[in-house]
Amino acid sequence: MNIFRSILALAALAAVFPAAAQEPTSYRVELIVIQRLKDVGTPEITIAPEVYSDDVIDTSAPDPLSVSSELDGLGEPVTGNMPVSEAEMITLSDTAARLARSAGYRVIHQAAWIQPGLPRNAAPGVPVSGTTVSGETRLYRQRYLHLGLDLRFAADQKLTEWRRMRSNEVHYYDHPLFGAIAVVVPVGNGG
Repeated sequence: MNIFRSILALAALAAVFPAAAQEPTSYRVELIVIQRLKDVGTPEITIAPEVYSDDVIDTSAPDPLSVSSELDGLGEPVTGNMPVSEAEMITLSDTAARLARSAGYRVIHQAAWIQPGLPRNAAPGVPVSGTTVSGETRLYRQRYLHLGLDLRFAADQKLTEWRRMRSNEVHYYDHPLFGAIAVVVPVGNGG
């Protein structure tokens, strides 16, 4: 009789806490950061491309890991032991190609990675680093999935924004001089 009660109690606990034994869902995050080359209202005015040339290293841009971030307090920056890995850009690859061919925009950073959907206080910050852009992104999952960007462009322009994300939905983060396009795609439990 005691064995029957023990088995029944264990079955009840397993039904109440099924998520405790499961690994968190992993997500592929794709990010494109673009620079606007033309003023939307006046197409003939452009920002001089040579100012932000790929072969010029912007030494005035802050190091994303040494600057206090608006996203601080939500987790630690990514380290070698964090379960974040590079991935192939799939969903936004056509968008990146179209933007690269466009006269009005310049792709200044693109990346894709896989990471688990961890709670807000455990979510790692993923560094974003390029010639003219630096900062970090942070993905976390509580009741909903959220993606935050804290980016600096050309050392003095800043874009900091949180978004509640839906899986496979493309989001645009806007700034007058630059912007970011992001999508988060579930890839399974535990990576």
